Amino acid sequence: MDEEQEFFTLVKRGGWLYVKSTAFHVDEQVTRWWPTGISFKALLQTSSSEKEARALLNAPLYRKNGFFHDYDGRRWHLRDGCNTKTDFVEWTELRKEE
Repeated sequence: MDEEQEFFTLVKRGGWLYVKSTAFHVDEQVTRWWPTGISFKALLQTSSSEKEARALLNAPLYRKNGFFHDYDGRRWHLRDGCNTKTDFVEWTELRKEE
């Protein structure tokens, strides 16, 4: 795999919502946690039920015009817009096939 493939999901970590980006490189996986600045508690308050709020977690997102969108039409932004820094970065070495 020569090109980087990147996937986005909405996740909860420590009570906060993040856009998690997972990129696959030739020999590693890089996961970045981008803060939205929205607490899960706030999401619960704007959802009709806890079940509805939890259903949004781990859903795939796509990036368009500087925002992240889910496939139900919701738009998610990062805490500081284009100036947002990641809160967490994780590297995982991928096993090479022989």
